Amino acid sequence: MALGKKLDSLLENYFGSEGYSNPKDQLLELELNKIIASPYQPRTYFDQKNLESLAQNIAEHGLLQPVTVIDLGNGTYQLISGERRFRSFQLLQKVAIPAIVKDKSTLDEKQQATLGIFENLHRENLSAMDTAKAFASLKQMHGWSNQELADFLNCSKQHIDNYFRLFDLSPNVQEALTKNQLSEGHARLLHSFDFSAQNQILQKIITSDLSVKATQKFIDSLFKSKIKTIKPLTSEVRENLNSWKSKFPKTNISFNGNSKRGTMIIKWTNEEGFPQI
Repeated sequence: MALGKKLDSLLENYFGSEGYSNPKDQLLELELNKIIASPYQPRTYFDQKNLESLAQNIAEHGLLQPVTVIDLGNGTYQLISGERRFRSFQLLQKVAIPAIVKDKSTLDEKQQATLGIFENLHRENLSAMDTAKAFASLKQMHGWSNQELADFLNCSKQHIDNYFRLFDLSPNVQEALTKNQLSEGHARLLHSFDFSAQNQILQKIITSDLSVKATQKFIDSLFKSKIKTIKPLTSEVRENLNSWKSKFPKTNISFNGNSKRGTMIIKWTNEEGFPQI
């Protein structure tokens, strides 16, 4: 996922002019069975085919970027970044992997988590849903507002807001986003529907492999027949409502619907206009 700042600039902004490099860092070959996964990993789904493709690429061209780990001091190491590369080495049945080893004393837990998220956002091709979760983790860890998070990442607040809106989607849609079964463009079309309708549309997207444009056409055809014209208010009902409305001259009251169903909107701008209902 592309952010407004390059990774080196982001790390320097967070860790200071020296970035996150430290004289105690070491480049070592570590046995895979001594490395454990990070509890701060923002990725929640690992596509097997993508891992196999990455493993094949590594087998042909070698590992271009070592994984980053922190020395836990008990003969084991915890991944900070590079879990996809780590899993690919496991698929290749490798014994060891090149790793940048950071001393535990140089990074506290918040810094470890932040570093892992930064690395994943820039290098690991996160899904839209995992990106949203990564943003949420950063926001919670540092107590940032959406605007402060956007400023730090050098992107717009709207960009951040759009990702957080994904949490309003149904669990099934969120899972599909996590697995890259639909795009953010698909997701934007679903926000105005309840969970039941979202899941119905989702099933069609997946089974028919619909593009965003084709999904919009499907939605139009699906719900066009369900739109019913609401008959206007009868003169008797409108007269009764207007009578009620006259009791609160300082408020702005509007009606929509008919004698069977409808809505009433009451607006006021000060205490004097507040209706004593």
